[in-house]
Amino acid sequence: MNQRSIDMIEEAEHNLGFTLKVMQGSFNNGAVKASADVHDGGGAADFRARTLDAVRRRRVLEELRRVGFAAWLRTPAQGFVIHFHAVAIGDEELSPGARRQVKHYKNGLNGLASGGRDDGPPGFRGMTWEKYQEIRDEARAVQGVPSAFPVRDVTISITSVRMAAEGEPISHSRAHDAEQFMAFAFKGIKVIPVTTFMAWRKTRETRFFVFAVKCVQAHFKLRQDGDPGPITLANLTQFGYRITD
Repeated sequence: MNQRSIDMIEEAEHNLGFTLKVMQGSFNNGAVKASADVHDGGGAADFRARTLDAVRRRRVLEELRRVGFAAWLRTPAQGFVIHFHAVAIGDEELSPGARRQVKHYKNGLNGLASGGRDDGPPGFRGMTWEKYQEIRDEARAVQGVPSAFPVRDVTISITSVRMAAEGEPISHSRAHDAEQFMAFAFKGIKVIPVTTFMAWRKTRETRFFVFAVKCVQAHFKLRQDGDPGPITLANLTQFGYRITD
């Protein structure tokens, strides 16, 4: 298998808390007739399922899919020895057959010639290894940073957030208002990436704050002028914030 696939498997194993037994890997060059050409390129792997109960089988499928595999449980009813079959979405070395299976997966199918419906865990069809890493790293970046998370039922001063947008020095209490606005943009309505949130938190540069203001304004379909004034902040009241001058 290539390194990308190995990294994905190891991440899934980390999330599961146990290792997966590989039955068949990649680059097989037609060695297994039953697999057609699916395992001839990169990104394809089969794992043992026989020793796991139904709950653990479901968990394995969830974690394989979470890290970016198109993954299914193959069963005797389908003509297979029971096992997990996984294809790494977005792998540049996939065989034509593996690429077809990824397309089937994204269309809610089981990846077999029968064209049956996918009966695995839902909610992961848009996932790739790269997207998973972005989500994981965002979670790690804000872990232990209380100001990353919005607090409801608090007061935000228009003066405070305008001072932050204009780069004026602000006191600790006023900085709290600005932090709450950034947390609202980052985690509340999710309109700015973790890079913007962490860059502002570290540098307090106005360009990051103004960018967040414009993203919030775009979310509420307001004029994107970068001014966190009463028109912009009034939209926060529906989320439990109290706005003052």
